[in-house]
Amino acid sequence: MVPGEVEQALLALTEVRDAVVEGRTGADGVGGLVAWVVPAVDRPDLDGPAIRRALQPTVKAHLVPGDICLLD
Repeated sequence: MVPGEVEQALLALTEVRDAVVEGRTGADGVGGLVAWVVPAVDRPDLDGPAIRRALQPTVKAHLVPGDICLLD
């Protein structure tokens, strides 16, 4: 599964209106995924932990984005 597939998994969630996922390498040289997420209009309370839980059935744990930035 690559960033595009994780992005598609996010977009399949009813809680998410839009999403972009990108691979990033931190200052420590360790890579991971970052997701930018726009919550659905009826989910202003959505947060990173809720998104991670929602992804668990379809995305392997090591591919769930480590950083999730919520956008308006």
